[in-house]
Amino acid sequence: MERTISMMMGPGSINHNNRRFIADNVDRDRVKDNVVLVNQNLKKVYHELFDEALKKYNEKQTRNDRKIKDYYEHVRHDKQLKQFYEVIVQVGNKDDMACGTEEGDLAKEILLYYMEDFQARNPNLRVFNAVIHMDEATPHLHINFVPFSEDNKRGLEKQVSLKGALKAQGITGSGRRDTEWNRWIEKEKEACSISMVRYGVEWNHLGTRKEHLSVLEYKKQERTKEVQQLDEEKERLQEDVEQIKEDIREGEREAEDAWVETTEARKELADIREEIVSAKEEWQKIKDNIREEKQILQFEVETIKQDKRKHLESYHKMLAEFNEEKKKAEDKLADIQSQKDILDSAIQYETEILAEKEEETKKAEQKLSLIKEMLNKYQDPGDRLDKMVELQIQVNKLLEENATLKQKLQQAYEFMKSKFLNGVNMFEEFARSIGAKVQERWEDRNKGAR
Repeated sequence: MERTISMMMGPGSINHNNRRFIADNVDRDRVKDNVVLVNQNLKKVYHELFDEALKKYNEKQTRNDRKIKDYYEHVRHDKQLKQFYEVIVQVGNKDDMACGTEEGDLAKEILLYYMEDFQARNPNLRVFNAVIHMDEATPHLHINFVPFSEDNKRGLEKQVSLKGALKAQGITGSGRRDTEWNRWIEKEKEACSISMVRYGVEWNHLGTRKEHLSVLEYKKQERTKEVQQLDEEKERLQEDVEQIKEDIREGEREAEDAWVETTEARKELADIREEIVSAKEEWQKIKDNIREEKQILQFEVETIKQDKRKHLESYHKMLAEFNEEKKKAEDKLADIQSQKDILDSAIQYETEILAEKEEETKKAEQKLSLIKEMLNKYQDPGDRLDKMVELQIQVNKLLEENATLKQKLQQAYEFMKSKFLNGVNMFEEFARSIGAKVQERWEDRNKGAR
């Protein structure tokens, strides 16, 4: 069994492919027989593919108007770019592989097997929608994909590009009749023919003429091929023009960026110059202030030095006066100490005299007591006379001793009268404290003795 293989670029109507609306050539009763292989949201696929590259691109931009907020919307509004592409694959035709027949079911199986390895064969063609239609005349497969290239030098590192995607897969064209798209189509037909062999069907390569076609049909077929080739060539040229325009735009953007950067650099240079001038003026003001502050400080230092000299002179004068007063005080203290020593000696001397007086007085009292005892004992006048003579002798002896004591006391008084303590006569001071009492006691005793 031999069957033809047809592949062509489709219009890319996702709503039609997914039967969100029904065209006139669609059998509504057989819509349920369609096979949905892939059905993903195109926006999400764009985010998956390009968000990282978009972030890197925006980070490099120095101007906000050069940044791209949403790459999906950017491509959708760019007249030179295409968001996605579509290829339609069909095995046989309505006469030999019609829907609703065993041959039609066979065509569906071939397409299913062919689609299994499509993404693996085409890593740079990201499939987001794939549907096998079984509700039209012949089973056929719609494949919608986003072609992308990587490691781009201009624009995003990863961006939409059919030519770049096919080149990344090792497919390049050599001219207007031998484009990347044509070569990729032939390669995919080879892959589809392998799927056909699996089910016992061979690929029928059609020649330039068909015996069963009329001249009009042949011309129509040839014109269709030419139109298809022209469309492909147009697409290739549009891609070339698109790339050239993108290069021009990129060059303009780079030139604009360079101009902006130059302008900004000039502005920054002018600002730096102004800052330098301002800094110089500020520095001159600082120098003037420092000079004024230095003069003020010098004046203050000189004033402080003069005050220091005055204070030193005053200090030395006060120190001299203090030393003089200190010497006077020390001399006075030495004098006081000397007088104190003299007074201590006088007091000791007087204390000794008083002790002697007290001892003598005690002896005299003992003698008087003895005399009284003797007088009371001897009542006879003759005896009394003898005793009186003896008593008179003892009294005379006591009087002599008292005269000696008075002489010694008079010497002590004369000594104390000749000495002064704090401007006060030592005798007067002594007389006020001790001497008066001693004198009083002494006079009382003398009266008693007489």
